[in-house]
Amino acid sequence: MKTGKLLVAVGAVALFSAGHASAVKIHEWNFDNGTADDSVGTAHLTLNGAASIAGGELVLTNSGGAPRTENAQATGAALTELQGTLAGLTEMTVVIDYNVTTAQDWSKPFMYGLAGDSYLDFTPNRGGGQQMGLRLLDGNGGGEQGVIFHQQYADGVDVRMVMTLNNATNRVTLDTISTIGDPSTHFTSTRSLAGADVGNIIVDEFYLGSAVGFNDQDFSGTIDSVAIYDNALNKGQIYDQLGLFTADLDGDGDVDDADFGLAFAQFTGPNAAAGVSTQELSTILNSYTGPGGAGSSSVAVPEPASLAIFGLGGLALLRHRRR
Repeated sequence: MKTGKLLVAVGAVALFSAGHASAVKIHEWNFDNGTADDSVGTAHLTLNGAASIAGGELVLTNSGGAPRTENAQATGAALTELQGTLAGLTEMTVVIDYNVTTAQDWSKPFMYGLAGDSYLDFTPNRGGGQQMGLRLLDGNGGGEQGVIFHQQYADGVDVRMVMTLNNATNRVTLDTISTIGDPSTHFTSTRSLAGADVGNIIVDEFYLGSAVGFNDQDFSGTIDSVAIYDNALNKGQIYDQLGLFTADLDGDGDVDDADFGLAFAQFTGPNAAAGVSTQELSTILNSYTGPGGAGSSSVAVPEPASLAIFGLGGLALLRHRRR
């Protein structure tokens, strides 16, 4: 059954980022209309084997069969479109809502690439009881760039996964949560890309539920949705996807001018469920560690109701006065 708790943020968040263009969703497969069609582009997927769609989910019942027999696959024009949109990207974000029915070693709800050359994948179970993770091989001879996650979730648990890759910052991040808005179910990991180039992956095959090249068993479970963005979401945007909030929107360890810029850009109203709300703006102001900030001096910060009256102009003036 399609779970409402994992529908909060995908496609509903105002995505902005200071210093570069807004993150644009370029593909999404949400299965709501009973097909594996791409609701943003035209990369419509083909169901193979016993793969089916029920209750707005892609259902994969594999229980140990041959690799690449049960999945949703991009072929023909769909594959050609993905080759055009994914090749050359310098950063990207992938958001997946999934539920594992039976853990299969190295099974992959998402993978694309060229066997033996380059690929990007995510697996909930790296085999032999190892933790979940993602792997990137860009074909430039640098080896795999894997992120080892903190822990696995139990079978039968709804999970949202957010991965970001950014050539400019040379970083890859992986976040998962099993209950939207509950930080106790959230785990995160980040590491260097070691110079790997996400845009250099050759899109020869694209699967939801199967591996490219490897003889790993197909994924056993359900997939609620998969969305791909052409930019790497910042920390605040990732947290929005997870139903969480952080005052350190850009994830640099400080609440400073850059976070103010992001907060004003993402402000969506006094009681916003997505983006930055008035209460969250108040939290950012109280956490500010720049000159005159609440983190370094005793400057009075208005109550959330007062912030709502000020509006963005008043907030901008308040920021100016605190510097």
